[in-house]
Amino acid sequence: MALFNFFNVPKHRSFNYQPRYYDPKREELEGRIKAAESHNDVHIIGSHIRGKIQKAVYEGRKSSMSPMISRIIILVSILAMMAVVYFFADALSNFFK
Repeated sequence: MALFNFFNVPKHRSFNYQPRYYDPKREELEGRIKAAESHNDVHIIGSHIRGKIQKAVYEGRKSSMSPMISRIIILVSILAMMAVVYFFADALSNFFK
């Protein structure tokens, strides 16, 4: 029955869109005012200490992890070479004879 529904066509949706005027000079002025207001805020002593401490701890960990990881890689590769020599000792002894 929906194929023959010519007389009860639903109305289209309407939107109340009103374009806004964009003024780049005003936007720039508002940005400058906001930056000046945030720049004039009273500096609270110790407000950035937590962030600086966290950054220092992260940098310390990052730099100390690099030698630690390289040591682990070297140790694992030495152990792997020893395991290969142990398991293939018969083949190596026949090769050198």
